[in-house]
Amino acid sequence: MAEWHSPKTAGPKPGARIGHSTVRLGNQVFVFAGKDGEAVPASYLNSLHVLDLLAMRWRVVSAQYPPTRRAFHSANAIQGSN
Repeated sequence: MAEWHSPKTAGPKPGARIGHSTVRLGNQVFVFAGKDGEAVPASYLNSLHVLDLLAMRWRVVSAQYPPTRRAFHSANAIQGSN
């Protein structure tokens, strides 16, 4: 029987939230926005957290012009060319 466990990670992991989007692109998982699951009343978020699956390390991505706060949206991962 399979068991759920939380892997050990380093870095600033995202807080509890609902209505966020999560996508995987290569060896990275992106968690964007949602509603703060611990705040009363709940507040909308616009943070972007990235988990490097090889290093198991979280980081927060900052944007000069971040999107507006939102929840219950969708997201897609698109591999760009460099």
